[in-house]
Amino acid sequence: MTTLGRGGSDTTAAIIGEAVDADSIEIYTDVDGVMTADPRLVRNAKILRNIGYDEMYQMAIDGAKVVDSKAIAVAKRGKKPLIIKNTFNDENDGTVICDSYDEFDYINKIFTAITGSGEVAAAE
Repeated sequence: MTTLGRGGSDTTAAIIGEAVDADSIEIYTDVDGVMTADPRLVRNAKILRNIGYDEMYQMAIDGAKVVDSKAIAVAKRGKKPLIIKNTFNDENDGTVICDSYDEFDYINKIFTAITGSGEVAAAE
């Protein structure tokens, strides 16, 4: 028996998704997906349609709280797309975290998103 700590439900979902060889893993939360910044701090933050595992993992390590880094690592290991959706808004497709992503979202961008943790901020 073990306790997974913060993000334990995300990680549990990823472990089960990998174990049952699911096509994808869906995490339902209170936001519409991964955003370019914390919408409580940045009014015009936008939802990312998709993002790579490595970039999202680093964002989670750097303070993005939308999904736990351990869940991303498990999804990447199992090559399972990790989909972040809003429990209360089924009109939005959310964000897909996977190996192959739509590079159109990244054309002419210097960075994808900005995260922060306490006194430290990081641009990915």
